[in-house]
Amino acid sequence: MFGRGTSPDGRVMHVIGATARAPIGIDQAIRLSAAVLGIARSEDDAPILLLVDSASQRMSRRDELLGLSEHLAHLAKSLLLAEARGHRTIGLLYGGSAAGAFIATALACDTLVALPAAHPEVMDLASMARVTKLSIDLLEDKAKTTPVLAPGLDNLVSVGRVAEVWDPQRSLADQGRQDRAMFDLFVDQPAAAPILADATAILGQDVHHLVRTAADDRLHANATSQTLCVARGLAAAAACLEPIGPALVAGYSVGEMTAWGIAGLWSPAATLRLTAARAAAMDAAGGAQDGLGFVRGLPRAAVEALVARFDCGIAIVNPGLLFVTGGTRAQVAACCNAALSQGAVTARPIAVRVASHTRRLSAAVAPFRTALLTEEPARPIRGRTLIGATDATIVRGAAGIAGLAAQIDTTIDWAATLEALVERGVERLLELGPGTALADMVGAAYPTLDVRAVDDFRSLAGITR
Repeated sequence: MFGRGTSPDGRVMHVIGATARAPIGIDQAIRLSAAVLGIARSEDDAPILLLVDSASQRMSRRDELLGLSEHLAHLAKSLLLAEARGHRTIGLLYGGSAAGAFIATALACDTLVALPAAHPEVMDLASMARVTKLSIDLLEDKAKTTPVLAPGLDNLVSVGRVAEVWDPQRSLADQGRQDRAMFDLFVDQPAAAPILADATAILGQDVHHLVRTAADDRLHANATSQTLCVARGLAAAAACLEPIGPALVAGYSVGEMTAWGIAGLWSPAATLRLTAARAAAMDAAGGAQDGLGFVRGLPRAAVEALVARFDCGIAIVNPGLLFVTGGTRAQVAACCNAALSQGAVTARPIAVRVASHTRRLSAAVAPFRTALLTEEPARPIRGRTLIGATDATIVRGAAGIAGLAAQIDTTIDWAATLEALVERGVERLLELGPGTALADMVGAAYPTLDVRAVDDFRSLAGITR
């Protein structure tokens, strides 16, 4: 399958596929590789959506003699090259796939999502038994507790390779980000109701109706987005944190507002009111052409040199050499292109129209600090410790206001914050959402931690169990 598609917000994407449960031999691999390389050579930076529903590789004598393994490796490397050239690669596993065909397609994509009916397997247990000389009974027994050995979607999710399993009953375009179902889990939760009512008052529209019906421009506008994200975090905390017990609380970007509310320094109503003030200050200070991008795979010193060269700034330092950068959209794009030329694994602008955590928002710091000073912080809820994302230290009430205000134009070292949490003995981490991006990030950086996201669960009972 080869073609192009358009997302609901008008963005074009390349669509290719290994479909209809067909095996992938040298002929299919070379055609798919040629399509991917053609996209990599193109001038656009449109993402590649790879649809996957295949059998395993075609193990005919012809394919083996003509270098099937080399053809599959070529396909995987083509996808990696396209990603490095700025084309995000997203695999959508909606049926079967196995062995080399699975590795060269779905597993070679930067992001892999799946539908519930998908049934992948890197190697079936019978084949494993033949290769390892272990009995099938032993392997079946080990597979019950060791997901890396077992076939099936649930096991692939358990080992962290599938970013999300999408719900086919919802629009796929709305999943994997701030989405139109972000409050569905809390519809009948009494603890969340007053928080969502406060958000409704600020936004001037019932939040359940807003997320379902608003145009994308309204839904993702800075003021709307910040309020919705903070409301979601507060609602999730109110609904599921009480049974969990003592906790360290930290927030990523606007999530630090959520963290102050969860720690009990502000009421939910005050948290949402101050979040609206934060968004208003940022909108007033920012430029119409501002935006963010990211660079992955270069040392921090190299990224610092790049952002200085293009008059940008590092907005957020994440684990795994992943840096969010900010500036004008033209500067960010030029910086990303230069990063790729210097060997970045991937770099591209992202669809955010505000240069958060850079000096382009310096004019927002003072008015936001003034707004913060109108609300005297309370003592934290017993058992909850707030960790500031700016310097990864414990926040102690009013003394933290200056740092929270300065966060708007100051680089956030999220990697250092996570390191501080681990050093303080954190063994379990729950992302309140929306989405699972932070949980995925932490899981990759600290694979021994028990990391989950609220959006991993279909009911609140599963979280508090």
